[in-house]
Formats: sequence, C-alpha cells, structure tokens
Amino acid sequence: MNINFNINLTTNQKKAYELFQQKETKELLLLFSRQQGKTVFAELMIMSTALKYSNATIVYISPLYTQGKKVYREIISCLEPHNLISKKDGSSLTITLYNKTIIQFFTTLSPTAIRGTTCTHLLVLDEAAFFPDKTTTGEDLWYNIIQPITKTRKPKILYISTPNGKRGLFYNKYLQSQEGQDVKCVKADIYSDSFITMEEIEKIKQEMPPLVFDQEYLCKFLDAPLTVFKGFEKCFTKLQPIGNQEVVWIGVDLSSVGEDRTVVSVINKNNNVEQYIIEGELDEKYRKIADIINRYTKLQKCYIETNGIGSPMTNEIKKLIKYKNKIVEWTTTNNSKSEIIGLLQTHISNKDIWFDESNYLLYKEMGIFTYKISNRSKIIFSAPDGQHDDTVMSLAIALKAKDSFVNLTQEQVHFIRTRSKAIN
Repeated sequence: MNINFNINLTTNQKKAYELFQQKETKELLLLFSRQQGKTVFAELMIMSTALKYSNATIVYISPLYTQGKKVYREIISCLEPHNLISKKDGSSLTITLYNKTIIQFFTTLSPTAIRGTTCTHLLVLDEAAFFPDKTTTGEDLWYNIIQPITKTRKPKILYISTPNGKRGLFYNKYLQSQEGQDVKCVKADIYSDSFITMEEIEKIKQEMPPLVFDQEYLCKFLDAPLTVFKGFEKCFTKLQPIGNQEVVWIGVDLSSVGEDRTVVSVINKNNNVEQYIIEGELDEKYRKIADIINRYTKLQKCYIETNGIGSPMTNEIKKLIKYKNKIVEWTTTNNSKSEIIGLLQTHISNKDIWFDESNYLLYKEMGIFTYKISNRSKIIFSAPDGQHDDTVMSLAIALKAKDSFVNLTQEQVHFIRTRSKAIN
C-alpha cells in the first residue's frame, strides 16, 4: 500500500531510512542532536512497517508516558484520514490497523506491562539514553524485560536518542556500532543540519554552558550524565524508614492533573529523606497528603508549593491537617528555585544528605537535572524538555523548610540571650 504522508526527510533522515531498509540491518542507532527529527523518523518507520506487514506487532518504548502518548496521537492523526485504523485504545495506547497489525506503546516506568509481549517486526526505543539500567525491583531492564520480547521473531530494533553520559544501553549499543558489530549507526550533530545557519548555531552556543552544547548539539558522550548534582550517586544508600515519632520537615510539590507528579518529601534531623508519590483524583490526593503530614507527631514545618493551582489545593489540604500552623506556603520563582537548588547542591557536595537506594525516580531525575543560560545570562535550573523534576523540587522544598527552621531557631536563641543579658 502506497500512502503519501507529506513528510519531507532531511539528508540525515534519508540516510537512516535507506540504511534501515537494507536487509542486513538488524539494529540501527540514531545518534541525533536536538531538533533533528528523531521522533518524526521513528513515527515514519512505525507507520511504514505497519502498512507493509499484516498481523505484525510493533512496539514503541519511551522513558515517559507523555512521550508515548504524543507519538500515539501523531500516528493516529496520520493514519485516520486514510481509514487505516480499525481500533484505537487511548488507555492502553494500542492501535490496531485493518491489516491486523498492532502498534503498542510502553514506558520504562511500567516495565511489567512489557512482559509477555512478542514484538514481531519493529521495536523502537525512543530517548534510549534515558532508559534506566534496572527496574525498581532490581531487574536488568534490557536483558530481563526488553530483549526477551524480541527473541521469538527477531524484529528490527531502532535505538534513538541524544547522549546522556557514558553509561547505559544506548551508549553500549553505540560502542558496538563503532566496533563493527551488528549495530549500524547514523550520527547527526547540529552542524549537519541544513535548516540552521552558522549565526543561529553561534547564538545557541552563547546561551548555554559548553558541556550542555557538547552533549545536546554535538552528540558527545560525556564522562557522566549532565547534572548539576555532581556526585549525587554516592548519597544513595539503604535507609531505615523514618519513624512517626522523629523530628521531621516536609516539602510538597503539587500537581493537579496531567503528567506532573505530586510528591511529598520527608527529611529528618540526620538528613535522611523519604519520598511519597501521590496519585489519584484531587480529593484522594488531598487526603493522602494530609495523612502523611498528620502521621509525624514531631513535624516542625511543612512547606507546600503554591504556584498556579497550588494555593487552592493547599487550602483543601489544610482542612484535613491537625496543626495548620505547621504549614507554610512556598512560591517558586527563578530566584527562589536557584536558592533551594543551591542548598541541595551544597548538601550533596558535602555528602551529608541521604536517599534510599530504592528511590529510582529521584535517582533518575537527579541524573538529568541540569540548567541553561537565558538570553539575560541568568541560570535557569530545570529538567530537560519532556522530562520531570518533581521529586527533586519536593526534596529541595523540604530541605528549605528545614534550613529555614534551623536559621529561625538560631535567631531566636540569639534574641533570648540578648534579652537575658539586658535584664541582668
């Protein structure tokens, strides 16, 4: 079946397409810089394979649900006008065509959902450099979860990403491609992009740190994933749960609906951190957050971010809390964010803050949390586009709650001592 999707391929995309069509190409790695059309190419390969083969199963896996949802919608928008879809399921992210080929979308955040699938013709691993090495249960994601779905029918495999340090599946496959093994590679950095001028490239270079440019636009594999939290890995260890009778401080990063997570972070006197991911409808979220806050009888302060919808949500949470005077509304601005991230950086650098080794989400978000330079030469801290930083922000807010309390206590001690001397 010949269908024109009106997709004009770049030179690098054409090179990748021709290489992918070769019979001897079993695995193809696309090392593309930002804005080089990685996802568009993946969509084209999925659709062309789906239309070429009947009764096939094509699998797309990404680090985040939002990425898969976006590709799912865009493929539907391309196929529906041609009446090629017999069934679509937005909950399971599954598309069934009239030729009985199935396109399934998965995320590495729910690896158990991948089990039992048999991929027959094409496996796409999008943003593969950001895949975790292990699942939350300690299994190897590639060897125990993903690779087994390819063993029966041996589909073609497409690895697509920008680099993310010298680690993980994507980097290992890149090394295989350079060693002349079965993996083919197409590299496209910003200088091979025919749609951008040298002046525009120079402007991009001036707006960001050199390492960010090297990784995101020159496709260089740095010695470690680019993160502002250098050495954060050494702060992850096995921790005992924080007791309900311990002195604690809490930070809450709120979200109402959508892809962002609501995260509650608890930190004790020893700087041991415990985190809770809050899911459910709004009323259920309010109750769960309040239950956690009420659980700790020696809570000192709880900072809750109130940006956007956060203020009315905080009011609802307060109705369920025993000690409302413990709640402080926190507003995140670029300046306040820089302050609390800097505080967290200091503790990590000093190795005096600890996270449980099972907290994969925090580990992942710390590993990619970075910064960029604005047009006004200001540092803006954030996760990369399409990624999350909810666990990092909740943690930083909790640390700020503790730091503010300690500073306030010192001021109070100084005031009491001064008053005492005056009286005497």
